[in-house]
Amino acid sequence: MFLFLCTLQFGAGLDGTYRLAYGTLGLMSCAISGTFLWLWRINATPLATGMVLSWAGGGGMLGWWWCYALLDGPLWMSRHPALLAFASVYLVGAGLHFAVIGSGFGFPKWSWMLVVAVALGLALTITVLTGLAFSPM
Repeated sequence: MFLFLCTLQFGAGLDGTYRLAYGTLGLMSCAISGTFLWLWRINATPLATGMVLSWAGGGGMLGWWWCYALLDGPLWMSRHPALLAFASVYLVGAGLHFAVIGSGFGFPKWSWMLVVAVALGLALTITVLTGLAFSPM
């Protein structure tokens, strides 16, 4: 796949290749999310709920930025709060993953929150240290 995309960029350019990859990933994410929704419906795996939300959130974010690129980067899309909805779904799915994985290892039910708290704290620290924290776009 890497070689295909590298070859494609010679004809479509780097921007065109990224647009194609984002669109493909966004659409595939929706299909994968739908598959996990079906698996959740038939109770096939305890990870299904987290997978549905993770893939839906990731697909939504990829789809958002794909549309952003296709529309030549309108300013309103880079600042629109609707993108936070996709990020929220993505984060909830990730949290559910850790909850299921932790229960599989016999960890306390609340232990998954430590992973989320550490990730949030690390992201906040890096953001503050780079001077980008809470500044308007």
